[in-house]
Amino acid sequence: MYKVDRYKLASMLLTFFSMTVVVTAIFLLAGISVSIWNILFASTVTASIFLYKDNDFKKTIFHLVVVAAIIVLITLFSSSVFDQTWDGAAYHKQAIGFLKYGWNPVYQANTVFNELSHNIQIPRHNPMLWAEAYPKATWYFSASIYALTGNIESGKMYHLLFALITYLFFSEFLIRKGLKKYQAILSSLVIALNPVVLAQFCSYYLDSVVVCSLMLIMLLFMQVFEGRDQAKNWLNLSFLMIIGCNLKFSVGLFVATYAIIFILYYCYRETNKRKVGGRFLILAFSAFMAVGVVGVSPYLTNLLRYQNIFYGFIGEQGFMTKDLAGQYFGIKGLSDPVMFFLSLIGRMSHGNLTQIGDLVKIPFTFKMEELNYYYYVDPRVGGLGVFFSGIFFLSIIVWALKRKQWRKEFSDTKDKMLIVEIFSWISFIEMAFLPTSYNTRYIGHIYILFFISLFILFSLENKLKNKISNYIGIFICVMGILNTAPYVPVMLHKIDAATDIRAILNYMKNRSQEGKKYQVCFYVDDFSGMNYNLMDKDINYELVLREQVDETFQLTYANWLYYKELP
Repeated sequence: MYKVDRYKLASMLLTFFSMTVVVTAIFLLAGISVSIWNILFASTVTASIFLYKDNDFKKTIFHLVVVAAIIVLITLFSSSVFDQTWDGAAYHKQAIGFLKYGWNPVYQANTVFNELSHNIQIPRHNPMLWAEAYPKATWYFSASIYALTGNIESGKMYHLLFALITYLFFSEFLIRKGLKKYQAILSSLVIALNPVVLAQFCSYYLDSVVVCSLMLIMLLFMQVFEGRDQAKNWLNLSFLMIIGCNLKFSVGLFVATYAIIFILYYCYRETNKRKVGGRFLILAFSAFMAVGVVGVSPYLTNLLRYQNIFYGFIGEQGFMTKDLAGQYFGIKGLSDPVMFFLSLIGRMSHGNLTQIGDLVKIPFTFKMEELNYYYYVDPRVGGLGVFFSGIFFLSIIVWALKRKQWRKEFSDTKDKMLIVEIFSWISFIEMAFLPTSYNTRYIGHIYILFFISLFILFSLENKLKNKISNYIGIFICVMGILNTAPYVPVMLHKIDAATDIRAILNYMKNRSQEGKKYQVCFYVDDFSGMNYNLMDKDINYELVLREQVDETFQLTYANWLYYKELP
């Protein structure tokens, strides 16, 4: 039995995801719709990349088998639970379903596609707008998985996939840097199983991929200066930058900032102009792939069709106004930096606390009602957990007090670590001033501060036998685990609810096979993505608007689906 190579396994998983997205984008450019061939082709390319000129063929095959097993298992789990979120039901599932059923966003607006195909009944304006105009990396991947499984819920497996990739990359780095195995594993688990992942992994939200991708970009840029596995490291970096630019418009800003900071820092450190030129070309090629291949829809299509690259995000059709942001936050009239800072230190809430005095709390304390917001995928304040503010302040204190000593003891690593520190503080500034990013769960890669503080503490303990540093590091890890522990009953509740939903949908399927027909309505008319849950089961139904629902309808799917069997 071979020992698992963490870096290799993480690289394979990342390559599989990225190649699926890239292959889908290239196929769409060539006029080829999403099908089972997307996954098969991406899998073949992934295997070929790692088998090419491989020195240990059997070991690589072993890792590829492990990758396949992981993908199958997390896909099965994702298929078994239902997305019960507004965004998932409205536009994420709709975009994924359109892609699976033949929509080519490069050449065709989704309104035209649905007019011709009648893919969903009663399309609604906002879901159609967002599915048309937003970046599509996770949708390309999920649609490819959906084409393979025939289950709309299966595509959201990317949350657990990226959590595992993050754990593997960070644990490999920390073990290689001399941390004890338990320290590396504990630290990496806290970073990978962060509140964004655990809040959203049963949904089609994609903020967990944002968090993991940006933290990984920081880590891998740092590893560039180590000269280790340069080709693989740059391939992973390129994949992450391409994917990052096609997750959200705002994420492209962070990726571009990191790339600019890196090349400036690299120019400062590297005297070989040829090497600098080579690194610049890699970044330029990644930018071209991000916008000119994978990002043709939405970047170029938005510009050509609507004369606005950020259509649906900025402008008349923008989704979030300043007043609406204040309403969701709970206190109107605050600046973006103030809302951002309060979202870090405030009590978990979702617009219900309207006074700053009610919002602010003492670190490491909480009220029982805050635990209710662990059921939310995107609480506007305190979204990173009840103990996050305490861990955040403690991490900053550790960084401020221990940084000088750490840089003295680890002079060979200090300049490499500096790039991550620069990234994290620039990110902090960008998040504070970027409009509507006040909700830290939307862009939560500030979690990288935990990595910095834990790396400093455990490194000092191992070199200087500083027990206090070790105890503080363990305390941060334990509080990080306690911070996410309330997600366990939430997860169990969703699994239990899925059992009931599945039973009713299967009953409706069986009755449809017997010739019966249903009238159905969604809790909100905009929940058009839920059509695919019904289509996957071959349920015979007609959709009606909410205003047509009466007392004869029954409820299921967390009270989001009204249904009535017709005579």
